[in-house]
Amino acid sequence: MSVLSQRWKLSAPYSCACIFLLIPIFLYASDRDRLLSQGYRAVCRYVVDGDSLYLQGVKQQIRLWGVDAPERNEKGYGLAKDELKKLALGKMLICVTQDKDKYNRLVAKCFVDDPANDNLFEINKAMIDSHRALEYCRFSDGYYGHCDS
Repeated sequence: MSVLSQRWKLSAPYSCACIFLLIPIFLYASDRDRLLSQGYRAVCRYVVDGDSLYLQGVKQQIRLWGVDAPERNEKGYGLAKDELKKLALGKMLICVTQDKDKYNRLVAKCFVDDPANDNLFEINKAMIDSHRALEYCRFSDGYYGHCDS
């Protein structure tokens, strides 16, 4: 057996292990890059209520896709608005437009973008999972798994 084949035999498992360790980094980068190419990246400058916000430099209001938070005159309004503030206000977001609604708002999936900590999470899902808002099943078709069958 040649020296080269012996060296390859020893290093091949380590090379494979290194490649598998790097895959999550590439997946994160590709997901983040894909979102960036499809949406707006800006700081959340104002939270309207539990399912709407504004981004710096974006004129139109953004409505969170698939999220139904209580309105101003409904029980839970303040808690939902406070939850969205905690998740989004002052943070860098990536919002990917899904549609426009009848009020000409951008309907979007929004993600907190924190590349320094390899963190990218969806605000829409977080609002529903917090139970401060419901899944808007009429539009989401059960995407978040909180709709009755």
